[in-house]
Amino acid sequence: MFVQKSQRFVVVLLSLGIVLVGLSPMSSAAKKEKRSSKKSKQSDVVVTTNVDSKSAVAAQVTLISKYLAQGDATKLSSLWTSDGTYIDEDGVLLKGRAALEKRFSLNSTETGRQPVTFIQAPVQMLADTVALAEGVVSRNEGVGSKPQTRYSIVFVKQDGNWLISNATETPLVAVDENVNPLSDLSWLIGEWATERDGKSVKMKAEWAADQKFIQCKYETKLSPTAPVVESRQVIGWDPRINQPVSWHFDSSGGFGHSDWSKENKQWVVQAVGVDRAGNTTTATDLLSALTPDSFSWQSVNRSVDGFRFNDSAPLKVVRVAK
Repeated sequence: MFVQKSQRFVVVLLSLGIVLVGLSPMSSAAKKEKRSSKKSKQSDVVVTTNVDSKSAVAAQVTLISKYLAQGDATKLSSLWTSDGTYIDEDGVLLKGRAALEKRFSLNSTETGRQPVTFIQAPVQMLADTVALAEGVVSRNEGVGSKPQTRYSIVFVKQDGNWLISNATETPLVAVDENVNPLSDLSWLIGEWATERDGKSVKMKAEWAADQKFIQCKYETKLSPTAPVVESRQVIGWDPRINQPVSWHFDSSGGFGHSDWSKENKQWVVQAVGVDRAGNTTTATDLLSALTPDSFSWQSVNRSVDGFRFNDSAPLKVVRVAK
């Protein structure tokens, strides 16, 4: 994780995932996993039976830098759940410990050991067994080293151990103060719609506060005769991390937060939400432009309270008005 690459791409996260996640059914495998999770043995993980959860999660992040410096791909990959995922700063998705260990081992061979410094923001507890760790990464390349990437990691607690469910790394990009930092999202302004198996979503996006924010309104129906579930979203810019961020709220009382980044014509989103019943939801969504008036959307890495759901099939979203 957090590996130096020869090329950098800028990625922007679009927060449609929490709204559209209802269009894809929960798999029977996910239901079975939610009822019963299997115990797995991990090496060098932090046991939190008598340890403050936030401190334990922060310690796990520290282990990432330790194993990177040691070039130990096996121990590094063991910090993930068995089906955990990692999206690197180029938008490449890796899933499962075997794929992660192969990538980390290859990277260590090509670039050698990688001493890095993690500058951690306060850990956020999303539920008793789910935590969010965010911050920036600096590669130790001598005096004057600066943060190069931003990380966002969702941890889940399994058998007393805090393990990585999904992690995303994105490059930090300098912003021109004379340019609206949300200009890359101007294509979103307008009205959009999508439908599958009788379930539908309509979205209207508008500029707000002198184009400092984008305000979105969603209307979701789980069947043609079902009542409309209304959701609101506000997208803004966080100058501390040079990234778009967003907050979303629905009429049932649920709410959530998303971090954003962009790669060529593909869009990726990592979103974390809490429903009215207190369940924590996470999702990483992939969007690819098809035409100026349509794009493909897919949700992956989906979970509820740490229990994994199947990835959704790609969904076509079309513009209905500008």
